[in-house]
Amino acid sequence: MSRSLVHEIWVDADDLEMCCLAGPDGDGSRALSSNSRLVHVFAASSHVDAMRKYHAFLGREPYTTTHAWDSEPYPDAWHERQEAAAGEWRALHARMMQASEGS
Repeated sequence: MSRSLVHEIWVDADDLEMCCLAGPDGDGSRALSSNSRLVHVFAASSHVDAMRKYHAFLGREPYTTTHAWDSEPYPDAWHERQEAAAGEWRALHARMMQASEGS
C-alpha cells in the first residue's frame, strides 16, 4: 500500500494556478507568489495521481504521461519531511482557510 502526500493548489491575483506539496518540499513554489491564495488541498500517492486530481479540480482534460516513473510511489524521504513539518503546514492551511472565510 502506498502512502499519500498532501498537495496544495494555489491561485494568484492573475488567476494562475500552481500545485505543490504541502510542507518544506513546496516552500520554493509557494515563495514565487506572495499574493496567492490556497484554494484546495488533496492527497495523492504519486506524481500521476496528483496531476490527475489537479487537472480534474481545474476542469482540464485528464492528465496523461508516457513516463512510467510518474506512477511510482513518492519516496519515503518525502513522506518523512512532510510529516516532520506537519504542524507548520497544517497551521498554514488553517490560517488560509480562515482568511478565505473572512473575505
